[in-house]
Amino acid sequence: MKTKAITQAIRKNQSYEHFSLVMALTLFSVLGAAYMYLLSASVIHVVMSKETDEKIHKVNSEIAALEAEYMERQHKISREIVDQSGYVKVAEKIFIDMNDVSLVTKR
Repeated sequence: MKTKAITQAIRKNQSYEHFSLVMALTLFSVLGAAYMYLLSASVIHVVMSKETDEKIHKVNSEIAALEAEYMERQHKISREIVDQSGYVKVAEKIFIDMNDVSLVTKR
C-alpha cells in the first residue's frame, strides 16, 4: 500500500512538473514571439519614417521650384502690363527734402 501511495504521489508530482514545464515553455515562446513582433514593428516604423522624411523633402523642393517659376512669370506679366500701359523707366530719381525751405509752405 505504501508503495502504491508513493507511486501516485510521484506521478502527481511529475504531472505538476510536466504542467509547469509546458507552461514555462509556452510563456517563453509567447514572449519570444512578442519580442520578435515588436522588434520588426520598430524597424518598419523607422524605415517608414525615413521614407516619409524623404518624400517631405522632395515635395518641399518641388514647391520651392514652383514658387520660383510663379514669381518669374508674375514679374514677366507685370513687365508686359507696364509696357502696354505706356510707362517708361526713369533714368534719374529725384528726392524731396521736406526740411529745406521750398515753395511748399507748411501750415
